[in-house]
Amino acid sequence: MRYLYLFLYSCIVSISGGFASFLASFRWFTVAEALRSLSLDLIVLGLLLLLPGKISAALVVILFVPLLIITLINVLHILTYKSVISAFAVQSTLETSFNEASEFLSEYTTVAGVVTTIGIVLLLTFLAVKAFRATLGIRRSKPVVAAAVLMLVVPTAAAWNKAKLRQANTTYVLAYNIINHQKELEQIKSLKDARKDKHFNEVQLLDNDGEAERTYIFVIGESANRHHMSLYGYSRDTTPEMEEPRSPAVLVFTQAVSAATHTIPSLRQTLLFHDLDGEENILQARSLIGLCNDAGFDTYWLSNQTANSDGLTGTAIIAGDARSQQFFNRSRNEGQSVGYDDVLLPVLEKTLNAPGRNKAIFVHLIGSHLSYGLRYPKSFTRFSETADLADQPWRSNSDKKYINEYDNSIAYTDYILGRILETTAKRPGRNFVVYFSDHGQEVYDTLPIRGQDAKRPTRNMFDIPFLCWFSEEYRAANPELVAEAEKNLHRPFSLAWFPHTAAEMARIRFSGFNAGRSLFSPSYAPGPCMIPGGVKYDSLPALP
Repeated sequence: MRYLYLFLYSCIVSISGGFASFLASFRWFTVAEALRSLSLDLIVLGLLLLLPGKISAALVVILFVPLLIITLINVLHILTYKSVISAFAVQSTLETSFNEASEFLSEYTTVAGVVTTIGIVLLLTFLAVKAFRATLGIRRSKPVVAAAVLMLVVPTAAAWNKAKLRQANTTYVLAYNIINHQKELEQIKSLKDARKDKHFNEVQLLDNDGEAERTYIFVIGESANRHHMSLYGYSRDTTPEMEEPRSPAVLVFTQAVSAATHTIPSLRQTLLFHDLDGEENILQARSLIGLCNDAGFDTYWLSNQTANSDGLTGTAIIAGDARSQQFFNRSRNEGQSVGYDDVLLPVLEKTLNAPGRNKAIFVHLIGSHLSYGLRYPKSFTRFSETADLADQPWRSNSDKKYINEYDNSIAYTDYILGRILETTAKRPGRNFVVYFSDHGQEVYDTLPIRGQDAKRPTRNMFDIPFLCWFSEEYRAANPELVAEAEKNLHRPFSLAWFPHTAAEMARIRFSGFNAGRSLFSPSYAPGPCMIPGGVKYDSLPALP
């Protein structure tokens, strides 16, 4: 029992976090994550076994307060956000003011949270007493010393070589981000400083007559392959909301492709005017959000993806151009996030009702991000049978289950889009909603893989949905643009040209505007759609 108490005390953060995560999600990946986290906790256990009794006992006492604080923070974070504490959560906490912290505590203090806190304090106190006594009673025999050395050497070597092990451990995540917080702030500030003075010249609204209100909503999807949408001819009914008769109708563009196979490089080209400034660092290029700012719009970024899942060069820098940014996914690993996109709906409605005549709102969905089964509530399952899925040499029965999950996630995104359109349609003004995905996805369609592989690109990884909806007031004010859009539904279009197309939609002109890259301009003159590596999209093998 002595060794058991030492183990439980040393590993309390990972054990309690894994248990709470499993109860919050009932997903088995939480167990795997907890086991990875335990690998670093074993180093503490190794020290307790290796050090002389009195020193080891003193270490038990010294560790009590840090272990209590980390365990409480982690478990309460899981209860609140359904995910273990992440780098984003640490950074957000460190940047929170006293008033914000007080408001948060008053908002989220619950009976369950108080009971959990008391339970953790009592449990850890009990384990500390038992561990203290155990360290004094353990004989440091050769087998114990050998085991202790292994617990020190093996996890340290493994963690040194595998970032996944380090990043799974809450104690490491907390310590690393607290230590590096100031350094990262300086790096972020440097990038923002390089962007803040990059304004557009000769900015004007082409339809700036009277006191018309404007609400422009840019919905950025995730990993949506249009060939899995019934809207584009897919055999399964995955997009009933977008196909339902609407007045005015949703415009469906059939030849849109992404600029890259992955989110960050794709969004850089989609939201930044990378063709204007010739910057070596694309993150210093002016953005579509910045253009909306210069045109007098209130700009918002609402995201169900994490701010820094890809580090400092992730979406946080681009989103930072918006005057208001909110990130609702606090997961350490987006691929293991169980947050659904409906969390954005009440926030969007609140944003729409905020003061301001002109708003540009960027809504970043988690959409069909791997793992697909985590992207929709189980009650939303539409596809569970596989009889209607064709057999392919590379496609197993278990692969077909992933196709079901992917199609369910597409259907859930369709539901979210339906609610966004429904909410926007109720508002007066010259409004539009545009939806596109950052990139596509191969889901055992032509290769035995799910996801994207930049080294083995297929059309499924680039073929994305691109949809637009314009309010009656917008159509009345801009009939030529709408007519041109309807004429160009089947013309090739790359997201690399989206900044100029979006400026056209927003009726914003500026020095440097390129009508040849605007899908809604009579001057639209698309060159070849290019994908990474200087490859023409048309050179990829055609889909069967």
